Amino acid sequence: AFTSSHENAFTSSHENAFNHTHENAFTSSHENVSTSNTTHSFSSDAVTTHFDPHIVGQAILFESGLYARLPDDLSEKLSLAALDVAGAPAQARKLPKEGDSVLILGANGKSGVLCGYEAMKKVGPNGNVVGVVRNPKQVDALMDLGVYHKVIVASATEPVAVLDNALAANDGKEYDLSICCVNIENCEMSAILPVRDDGLVYFFSMATSFTKAALGAEGVGKDVTMIVGNGYTKNHAEITLNVLRENPKLRKLFDEKYC
Repeated sequence: AFTSSHENAFTSSHENAFNHTHENAFTSSHENVSTSNTTHSFSSDAVTTHFDPHIVGQAILFESGLYARLPDDLSEKLSLAALDVAGAPAQARKLPKEGDSVLILGANGKSGVLCGYEAMKKVGPNGNVVGVVRNPKQVDALMDLGVYHKVIVASATEPVAVLDNALAANDGKEYDLSICCVNIENCEMSAILPVRDDGLVYFFSMATSFTKAALGAEGVGKDVTMIVGNGYTKNHAEITLNVLRENPKLRKLFDEKYC
């Protein structure tokens, strides 16, 4: 059995819902089972659960199941909006070193701004965090958030344009790390080209073609380490929620845009 709880929320890297499929469903010999204030409707193909929002209960997980406790100081919608992309900012804290240069594609999205904030903290005053957006109208607002040193304008589907603008924003030098948060296809080379040999490319976007990334890097002779963003790294939930606590401008943005 499982019932809802105000104290526990389950999050996946890119979805905030429980998914029940034809191949993974709860079944019962009874058509409807009622437990306290919760009614479960069962069939051979799916399960529909109607929850009373005021019920206090438990959810039973596998030992390896990931979960995050919803905080008391952030609303449920705000927390879930941030936890939806929690793996990205945690990696943006983990991957760069002090003084590194970091390029973030998809700089105006949820994961982009959170990554920018964590990368800025990690690289310090001697580093350089550059965001890439397609719409020039987004530049001023992003700079006002304080999550990038610079923001450049280029389409992530045009790798040569990204390369030229990115190098210009980094004193002509290639980057130590790029993070791709763009949710459209054909952005692989824009993340790869600006990165130095032995640098890191982190693909958080699920629109990434890893065939294109691998063959593209080989084709242009880039000896870079490419990381698949699986949406999880240690303490990712705590790190991400703390961003909203630390940066009032980001919290306001999330409240207005995603809640």
